[in-house]
Amino acid sequence: MGLRYANGPHPFTGAKTIGVSISVNGGQARQSSLPSTGAWNRWSTRTERLALRKGRNTITYTYRPEDTGHVNLDMIDVRRPGSRIDLFSGGTSPPPGSTPTAA
Repeated sequence: MGLRYANGPHPFTGAKTIGVSISVNGGQARQSSLPSTGAWNRWSTRTERLALRKGRNTITYTYRPEDTGHVNLDMIDVRRPGSRIDLFSGGTSPPPGSTPTAA
């Protein structure tokens, strides 16, 4: 599973790795570490292996008392182990109704 996130500078502590809780299908939450991305508009991808069942699953990220900070979460992508996870890595979207062109 890949999570796209931003973890910018924190005013009183500087850049740091943030801990958030992740659980699957209501199970026991565990810590996930999200290293600093250096700025709130700079995104990174954190990949993790999760035990999923066949069919629908619920993946939950939560801020709990034992977690260490706040972070911007954007999207997740679930793939088979070993598959490439390629989440959007920046740039801008073209205006609605326009035709994208190659650079």
